[in-house]
Amino acid sequence: VLSGWVRPLAPGGMQADITARFTKARILKLRSMTARATGQIQYTQDKDGALLKGEAAVDEAEYTLNAKATDDFVKLYVVELNRPPGLISLPEKPSERTFKTRLRIDVTAGNRIFVRGRGLDSEWSGKVRVRGTTDQLALQGRIELVKGEFDFAGRRFVLQDGSRIELLGGTDLDPVITARAVYSVTSLTAEIALTGRASNPQIKLSSNPEMPQDEIISRVLFGQD
Repeated sequence: VLSGWVRPLAPGGMQADITARFTKARILKLRSMTARATGQIQYTQDKDGALLKGEAAVDEAEYTLNAKATDDFVKLYVVELNRPPGLISLPEKPSERTFKTRLRIDVTAGNRIFVRGRGLDSEWSGKVRVRGTTDQLALQGRIELVKGEFDFAGRRFVLQDGSRIELLGGTDLDPVITARAVYSVTSLTAEIALTGRASNPQIKLSSNPEMPQDEIISRVLFGQD
């Protein structure tokens, strides 16, 4: 539901106050990710800039690791034919933008954020603050594991409590990952720990009873030294 008003400002500006209220609305539909949310977002604008603020609760979202983000976008090549005379020609290169839209949106998800694909089947919850501007996004918050499993070469690893993704704020959108997954049989409990930035994560293997990492891999994959 949309409500509000828009007024022109001289010369060539605009003043606006528009509120959108939505319930279980599909806010994202890509091959790699879909999401529905409930909440309220307000857009205000004057001669100095614009502000987008509000709150949203994620009803359900799913991210698929197998999908390529590039599959979601199609490049269209436009050829203009029979252009009527007198139309205003658009500049080939847009002028540098000075108008900024500031962001102040809080997003929560009690659970039902599903991440699947490449052997992973997991559910997450979290709270994220969206700040910055539309040109320079800043995200701060934490996404935590609800439950999950990871299948590796036919071996089932169970994701452990405390696994999380942390968004540190600022314009650096490279989150910190802390995740643990355990594979357990009668003679061995093996753990994979994934830590560090998403762009450069560190992987460490450990086990009970203790043994070298190459032997842990052999025991997990083949059941022997």
